[in-house]
Amino acid sequence: MDDRRSLPRTQVRKKVRILVNRSSIPCTIIDLTNRGACISFATEREIPDHFELTFGTGQARRACRVTWRADNHVGVVFEPAT
Repeated sequence: MDDRRSLPRTQVRKKVRILVNRSSIPCTIIDLTNRGACISFATEREIPDHFELTFGTGQARRACRVTWRADNHVGVVFEPAT
């Protein structure tokens, strides 16, 4: 399979949470650039097209848009801060 990414991604395996409405979903960032990431879930989940990703204690957040889905993984691009 060809890698069509414009930037190489760094392997990270960092635990994070997706914020959806008033709940959060635990997940793991598999790889990362300053433009996007690949996120993995323990089980296949229904993930909305847009969500916030939170790191650590929830203070740092990034708005995300899903660009692809496969089983229990999603690829996202980080949206500009508003």
